[in-house]
Amino acid sequence: MLYKVEKGKRTDLPVKDEGRTYGKVDKVPSGEWGLLRVVVHEKLFEVYHNGGKLYEVEDETFRDAGKVGLWTKADSIIYFDDFTITVK
Repeated sequence: MLYKVEKGKRTDLPVKDEGRTYGKVDKVPSGEWGLLRVVVHEKLFEVYHNGGKLYEVEDETFRDAGKVGLWTKADSIIYFDDFTITVK
Protein backbone atom coordinates (compact mmCIF):
# COMPACT_ATOMS: atom_id res chain seq x y z
CA MET A 1 0.00 0.00 0.00
CA LEU A 2 1.26 3.47 -0.84
CA TYR A 3 0.22 6.46 1.22
CA LYS A 4 0.81 10.17 1.07
CA VAL A 5 0.93 12.38 4.13
CA GLU A 6 -0.30 15.89 3.43
CA LYS A 7 -0.69 18.46 6.20
CA GLY A 8 -0.36 15.66 8.76
CA LYS A 9 -3.13 13.49 7.23
CA ARG A 10 -2.29 10.03 5.85
CA THR A 11 -4.27 9.00 2.76
CA ASP A 12 -3.99 5.75 0.78
CA LEU A 13 -3.30 6.15 -2.92
CA PRO A 14 -5.71 4.29 -5.22
CA VAL A 15 -4.39 1.65 -7.60
CA LYS A 16 -4.36 2.95 -11.19
CA ASP A 17 -7.42 1.81 -13.17
CA GLU A 18 -8.84 -0.03 -10.11
CA GLY A 19 -9.54 2.63 -7.48
CA ARG A 20 -9.19 2.27 -3.73
CA THR A 21 -8.34 -1.42 -3.37
CA TYR A 22 -5.95 -0.86 -0.46
CA GLY A 23 -2.95 -1.88 -2.57
CA LYS A 24 -2.46 -5.46 -3.67
CA VAL A 25 -2.04 -8.68 -1.73
CA ASP A 26 1.28 -10.46 -2.20
CA LYS A 27 2.87 -13.30 -0.25
CA VAL A 28 5.66 -12.15 2.06
CA PRO A 29 7.50 -15.22 3.38
CA SER A 30 8.30 -15.08 7.09
CA GLY A 31 11.97 -15.11 8.05
CA GLU A 32 13.24 -14.25 4.56
CA TRP A 33 14.64 -11.07 3.07
CA GLY A 34 12.66 -9.52 0.23
CA LEU A 35 13.11 -6.64 -2.16
CA LEU A 36 10.65 -3.75 -2.29
CA ARG A 37 11.12 -1.19 -5.05
CA VAL A 38 9.14 1.90 -6.01
CA VAL A 39 9.96 3.62 -9.31
CA VAL A 40 8.63 7.16 -9.71
CA HIS A 41 8.46 9.12 -12.94
CA GLU A 42 6.55 12.40 -12.73
CA LYS A 43 3.12 11.40 -11.37
CA LEU A 44 3.41 7.61 -11.91
CA PHE A 45 4.54 5.30 -9.07
CA GLU A 46 5.32 1.67 -9.94
CA VAL A 47 5.46 -0.76 -7.02
CA TYR A 48 7.53 -3.97 -7.25
CA HIS A 49 8.04 -6.84 -4.79
CA ASN A 50 10.84 -9.36 -5.33
CA GLY A 51 11.15 -8.35 -8.98
CA GLY A 52 7.47 -8.63 -9.87
CA LYS A 53 5.38 -5.56 -10.57
CA LEU A 54 2.42 -5.36 -8.19
CA TYR A 55 0.63 -2.19 -9.25
CA GLU A 56 0.80 1.44 -10.32
CA VAL A 57 -0.44 4.61 -8.64
CA GLU A 58 -0.80 8.11 -10.06
CA ASP A 59 -0.56 11.18 -7.83
CA GLU A 60 0.44 14.78 -8.50
CA THR A 61 0.24 16.16 -4.96
CA PHE A 62 3.97 16.78 -4.49
CA ARG A 63 5.91 18.07 -7.49
CA ASP A 64 9.12 19.11 -5.71
CA ALA A 65 11.68 17.16 -3.71
CA GLY A 66 10.47 16.08 -0.29
CA LYS A 67 10.61 13.21 2.18
CA VAL A 68 9.99 9.50 1.97
CA GLY A 69 9.42 6.97 4.75
CA LEU A 70 8.67 3.35 5.49
CA TRP A 71 5.90 2.19 7.82
CA THR A 72 4.60 -1.16 9.02
CA LYS A 73 1.50 -2.16 10.92
CA ALA A 74 1.72 -2.45 14.69
CA ASP A 75 1.57 -6.26 14.67
CA SER A 76 4.43 -6.67 12.15
CA ILE A 77 8.09 -7.30 12.85
CA ILE A 78 9.95 -5.99 9.82
CA TYR A 79 13.62 -5.15 9.27
CA PHE A 80 14.74 -2.73 6.58
CA ASP A 81 18.25 -2.75 5.14
CA ASP A 82 19.99 -0.90 2.31
CA PHE A 83 17.29 1.75 1.96
CA THR A 84 18.36 3.97 -0.94
CA ILE A 85 16.91 6.70 -3.09
CA THR A 86 18.33 7.16 -6.58
CA VAL A 87 17.57 10.21 -8.67
CA LYS A 88 18.16 10.10 -12.43
